[in-house]
Amino acid sequence: MQGNLNATKAKYQENLDIDQLVKQIPNDRTLLNNLSIAAARLGDVLKAQGDLNGANAQYSTKLTIIQKLIKDEPGNGRWRRELAVSYENLGHVMQVQGDFSGAKAQYTNALEINRERASQDAGRA
Repeated sequence: MQGNLNATKAKYQENLDIDQLVKQIPNDRTLLNNLSIAAARLGDVLKAQGDLNGANAQYSTKLTIIQKLIKDEPGNGRWRRELAVSYENLGHVMQVQGDFSGAKAQYTNALEINRERASQDAGRA
């Protein structure tokens, strides 16, 4: 299993070369989205390998990208959902690391976003 995780980790690290493109074309939503996906998946692999600091760094990268996408497109429900997931991922890593106050803050952020989304959905019904 460890070999598969290492291969997966190497593949997603290759995908992080998208970061260089994002620096060249910082407003390309497709590239930003691709980078956020690669960062999150690499974070998942690192978490599975027990590298919680690495996972935290990758999840933080995704969070930063999603925050930029939301700033550019605040009404986009997909970005809001991804923002909540980013906070949940960070919260889980912090919880496992024993940073309970940090985890609580991240989970609270995710909960607030999900409440907003639920309220918006209820308003459309």
